[in-house]
Amino acid sequence: MYVYLNMKVINNSRKWVITALICLIIFSFHANANVISSSNDFHSDFREIENSTQYIAKRGFMPELTSEEKVEWVSSLSKALQIKELEPYFASQGSPLVSYWCSKNGYVEIGLDESSPEKITNSTINEIYGIVSEHYKQVGIDDVPVVFLLEEVPIEDEGTSIENDEEITNQISGFSSIMLLAVLSLLVLYRTQNRW
Repeated sequence: MYVYLNMKVINNSRKWVITALICLIIFSFHANANVISSSNDFHSDFREIENSTQYIAKRGFMPELTSEEKVEWVSSLSKALQIKELEPYFASQGSPLVSYWCSKNGYVEIGLDESSPEKITNSTINEIYGIVSEHYKQVGIDDVPVVFLLEEVPIEDEGTSIENDEEITNQISGFSSIMLLAVLSLLVLYRTQNRW
């Protein structure tokens, strides 16, 4: 009786493990499909940003891209994002630059200090865009699309530096990390149950 009951539990566990793995794979593909851009149309995203209350200006040109090219485009923008020539333009140096990053919508976003509107001029925007544009030309991207937005200057927490712009890291999304741990846990459980 004990052996029969134990085999029944193992068979039910296998069914649950297989079902859970299938669900995890399906949800993982769905989540990764939405990572790049929810609308999947970089051109409309680049145009619609003008409706944001934080919008200041935009420069550059958004190229026509296929679905496969969009992933490569965002990756190329992200890989070349460390722009040391921008350091003198940061708010900590008395200029309006607060941050810059690669948007999932296929353009570089530059945050300018909303508390210092007198420092945000067309000439400052053109200078910053010139530096960014020249930097991206060196890696083969002409007329890089850039959006300038108003942004609050972050308040420094104890032990945390807001001026450490050299540490730009690519991170795995939280959902993908959790999915990876769940799949590994299920595989260990499945293998452990097969030894009985």
